[in-house]
This record gives sequence, C-alpha cells and structure tokens, in this order.
Amino acid sequence: MSLRQQALNGGKWTAISTLSIVLLQMAQIAVISRFLDAKAFGLMGMIMIIVGFAQSFTDMGISSAIIQRKETTRNELSSLYWLNIATGLVAGFVVWMTKEPIAFFYKSPELADLLVWSSFLFPIIASGQQFQVLLQKELRFKVISQLSILSMLAGTVISISAAYFGMGVFALVLGQLSTSAVNSILLITLSWKKWKPQMHFRRSDLKGYLSFGMFQMGDRTVTYFNNNLDKIIIGRFLGAEALGYYSIAFNLIIIPLIRINPIVNRVAFPIFSKIQDNREQMKKGYMKVINTLSLVNLPLYFGLIATAPLFIPIMFGAQWGPSILITQILCGVGILRSIANPVGSLVMATGKVGRGFLYNSFKTVLQIPVIIFGAYAGGVIGVAVAFLSLKSVYFITNYLVMLKTMLGPCFIDLLRSLREPLYASVIMCIGVYLSGLVTTDYLSAGIALAIQILTGIAVYAVTILVYSPDLLHKIKGKLGNSRIKEGA
Repeated sequence: MSLRQQALNGGKWTAISTLSIVLLQMAQIAVISRFLDAKAFGLMGMIMIIVGFAQSFTDMGISSAIIQRKETTRNELSSLYWLNIATGLVAGFVVWMTKEPIAFFYKSPELADLLVWSSFLFPIIASGQQFQVLLQKELRFKVISQLSILSMLAGTVISISAAYFGMGVFALVLGQLSTSAVNSILLITLSWKKWKPQMHFRRSDLKGYLSFGMFQMGDRTVTYFNNNLDKIIIGRFLGAEALGYYSIAFNLIIIPLIRINPIVNRVAFPIFSKIQDNREQMKKGYMKVINTLSLVNLPLYFGLIATAPLFIPIMFGAQWGPSILITQILCGVGILRSIANPVGSLVMATGKVGRGFLYNSFKTVLQIPVIIFGAYAGGVIGVAVAFLSLKSVYFITNYLVMLKTMLGPCFIDLLRSLREPLYASVIMCIGVYLSGLVTTDYLSAGIALAIQILTGIAVYAVTILVYSPDLLHKIKGKLGNSRIKEGA
C-alpha cells in the first residue's frame, strides 16, 4: 500500500472513530447535565485543568520523538517505556500530594478528594501510551480507532450510570478513569506480544529522545497552559458555578479541535516526517490539511453560532441558558484555533520544537494580563471576549513566527485554502439565522432547530459546490476508484 493510500485509510478510520466518540461524548454530557448542576461541571473543569497540565509531563514529549525517529531499537523502546511508567507514577503522586494547595487556590475544599482519585489516571495512561504511539507510527489507525471507540463506550456507560445513582461530580471522574483504563488494557493486550518491553533501562538509550522530548514537553506544557488559562482564571476569581457555564460552552467548541483535527493531524505528522526535507511538498500538503479541516470545522462553528439559542437549552436543559452567549463568542476562538492547530504537526515533523516552545511561552506571557483584565471587566463574558481578541492576534503571529520559517512565504496560499470554506460557512450562517427568524415563533423548539440544521446543511452544500464545482467530481472519482479496488 502506497503512502498516500495509507494516509487515506488512516484518515477514514480516524474519522469513523472521531464521529463515534463525538456522539458518545455529546450523549454523555447531555444526559449527565440533567443530573448535575453548573458547580459540579465547574469542579470537573478544575480537575481536568490539573490533570491535563500534569499529563503533559508524563510523556515527556517522547511519543512524538518515537514517531519522528525513522528507526528505534528494542532496547531504546524498553528504556523509554519504563521511563514513561516512572513519570506517570511521579505525576500521580505529585497531584495527590498537592491536592490541598490546589483546593485552596480554587477556594473549593471538595476538590481535594476528587484529585486523589484523578491522580490514578497518570500511571493508567502511561501503561498503554507507548503501544498506541507505535501503532500510530505504523499507520495502523483502524486498530487505534476501534480501541478508542470501545474504551469511550465503556466510560460513557459507567459515568452515566454513576450520575443516575447519585454519585454527583464523581461520576465524571469515574468516567475518565474507566475510559483510560479500558483503553490501556486493550492496547497492552493487543500489542504486548509484538512490543513487549524488556527488563532493561539505560540512560544511553534515551540520547536524542530526551533532547527532542524536553522541548516538546515544554512546548506542550506552555501550549496547554495558555489554552486553559481562561478556565484557570475563571475558576480562581469567579468560582465553580461560573466555570461550569463556561465549561459547557468550551466543551462544545473544543470537540472539533480534539476530535476532528486529529483525523488529519494524526496522519499528517508521520507523513510530514517522511517528507521533511522537501519544503515545497510539505507546503502543498499543509495547505491541503488546512483546506480539508476548514471544510468540516468552519461550518460546524458558524452553524453553532446561529443555532446556539435553541441547541443548548434543548441539548442540556433550560438551566444552561447562561452558556449560550459564551458559546457563540468561543466559536470564534474555535475557528481561529482550528486553523492554527495543524502547525504542531509541522513543528514536530521538522524537529523545530525549540522554536515552538519559545513562541508559545511568549503567548502565555501576553495572555495572562489580558484574560485577567477580561475577568475583572466583564466576568465570564469578558474572559471569552479577551480570549477571542488574543486568538485574532495569534493568527498573524503564527504565520510570521512559525509557518513562514518552515514553509517559506505562503500567506496567500493560506488564505486561498480558507477561502471556499469561509465564504460557504458565512452564507450558511446567514441562511440558518434567517430560517430561525421565520420558524421559531410558530413551531416547537425541537422542530425549529431541526429545520435550522437541515437549512444549514443544504445551504452549505449548495454554496460549496457553486464555489468549487470540481469538488463533486473529485468525490465521485474517489468513490469510483475505491469501488474498483474493492471489486478487484
């Protein structure tokens, strides 16, 4: 199978996995939001900030180094595996020991006990992480996708059951633990025979991996911090309830970034690593990545802006009304982040993790005073507006500091790759908004929302084909080729 066919096959299976996981996540949030209040979701938001921050240390950036390296030995993998296990245990222990100061920082005493249970996530994830990385390096995305769906299904069932039986916010923690445990068990069961780590550890085996990984770890840590600084500030200064309303909105806009973007990014990273010496080929590939992601992400965000007043009360309940305006503002953040997000694949593939770390450190320093000002000036809405303003500035600096240095001058190419999805999404958003004006006063909320969604799909499909009439022919050609291959 050619590299292109492997990439397409990987994208297909990652897409299937992503769609399944998104549906399960939405079902989980929709059901649990009926049992839990905003404060419970705010507490979980605080937990996930700490867990995500600590998780950036457990891998030490080594996963990316394994994929970026063309050759890895059995001894190197064994040493890296036991290092990963050790850092997972240390991270869990640190979270456990700092639970009281963290609870004090957030002014939420009940957070301490929840962090004790959450600390078990780190060794659980570390035990299976390397096996997933090796599957990814071999482009075996079908297997990864199937395991991800099964583990997410198990976590969803357990968390909903726990919420139903009155376990409160612990239901969300239990769902996270269950999903991670099932995923690691499945990865170990499937891959242990082929990649069983030896009882071997030498510092010399880590040479090269740690230098790459430390910059990558620092970059991830700083990136995670500046992407979650809004929630840290809301939790500290505005409280758990405010963070709960913000978290519902943030969870909606983050889904494309953590579920849809990886469909392409997970495949793009190993592909870019193989062509890292050909700048022109990388530039063409990167613009295709941006165009592909934008064709999916932009209509989702613009559609959510138009449908949020109906979608959120129907999906989560009328008590979540304060999340509507927050969601609409954060959709702008989602649009800009979804465009900037794929640059990480280029940074890792070209090994320029040091530059990425310095750039993200600069963004963090800039972000702190701006978001704090937004919190004091306008509460949760002020934070959302401040975050959107920052992302607008980052759109330009991301090109100047990162893209231009790796791909050469390509700003016009970037705008061209965004042109068709952006035009079609704006027109779709206007159409959905107008259909809402006509239907909302005369129909039930559910039917009106359904009409808005169908209108959006129809308008977007027609508009994108008017702007890009060759797109339909390309799709038909790919379908025809796949049928021929299946027949053969």
